[in-house]
Amino acid sequence: MMADARRVVVTGATGLIGKAVCAALRERGYSVVVFSRDPDGARRAAPGAVEYVAWEPAESGPWAAAIDGAHGVISLAGASIAGKRWTEEWKREIRRSRVVGTRGLVEAMRAAARKPRVFVSGSAVGLYGPRDDTALDEGAAPGDDFLAGVVKEWEAEALRTEEFGVRTALIRTGIVLDRDEGALPQMTLPVKLFVGGPVLPGTQWFPGSTWPMRSA
Repeated sequence: MMADARRVVVTGATGLIGKAVCAALRERGYSVVVFSRDPDGARRAAPGAVEYVAWEPAESGPWAAAIDGAHGVISLAGASIAGKRWTEEWKREIRRSRVVGTRGLVEAMRAAARKPRVFVSGSAVGLYGPRDDTALDEGAAPGDDFLAGVVKEWEAEALRTEEFGVRTALIRTGIVLDRDEGALPQMTLPVKLFVGGPVLPGTQWFPGSTWPMRSA
């Protein structure tokens, strides 16, 4: 497969951020290749890609061939941390989907004869752990809870691309608000049903995103 200056591999393409990213890439003339556990489902949820490749968050697989020659890789995949009970099994899946999934993508880039020029790795403000009202930026110290530990491992795997020269950006997102899906419809539903009310004291902080993110 020859290098393609317009081909971008995306994981997590069926998520709220992933769908918007894929649409934006297509609008700019990029050829999107979607990596998904369910390629048929991804084709319905995120239409318009040039290819849908069966992918698992693993250290290797036949999907790795699609990375060779791509212009970029965008990794947004990760098991949900909301709406599901955090059993020990699910916590292992939260970690595996992010840490092991990223490790596999990085190893595929390392092995590629024609390496991507850029790697964008999704991350999270969960790195900072539970905090008070102190303003934080990307230089703040990490927390020490479960999610902070996952994010530290996750980012460390992504930044191994420094070893072979792929430019890498980490995107630490917070809660993403969208009118139609994600957290906002769940938050507004009680109000629409006339059972909502003010959440006191009204000075609570809401996690946002850190910009700019670290770039290797």
